[in-house]
Amino acid sequence: MPDAFLNHSPSRALLGDDGAATHARRVRIGGAIVRQFRMVEKALGGRLAAAPELSMLLDLYLAGLERRETCLWEVCNATSVPIATAHRKIGRLIDLGLVVRTGPSRDHRRIALELTPTGRETLDALMDRLSQGFPAPATSGPGGR
Repeated sequence: MPDAFLNHSPSRALLGDDGAATHARRVRIGGAIVRQFRMVEKALGGRLAAAPELSMLLDLYLAGLERRETCLWEVCNATSVPIATAHRKIGRLIDLGLVVRTGPSRDHRRIALELTPTGRETLDALMDRLSQGFPAPATSGPGGR
């Protein structure tokens, strides 16, 4: 349930960083999760590792963080689901208030999608909670390797 993550997410002050660091951390963790999903799908096959709604949410989340528009066919390609399945799954995410269609209503070939504010806040909170279990990226200072 999305509210569970929102109600228990650490605040930015608790995480001890600024907006740019939070953004970078969310991109890193979201990207890591997407890469892990794809490795599992490759190893087990899409039918055994199917979680299309979560994959779609993560793809839309990263697209939003990277400020790129995402269309339905791009979500299909990223999640390896047929277009009919994608339509049903996106419809469910819309019904849950996590995703919205933003494309022109006359051109059904290009249906743009994005997370709603609730969807974005839910995934932000999830990434913040997950970041507590991820090590910080290695940095090298002056004279570092």
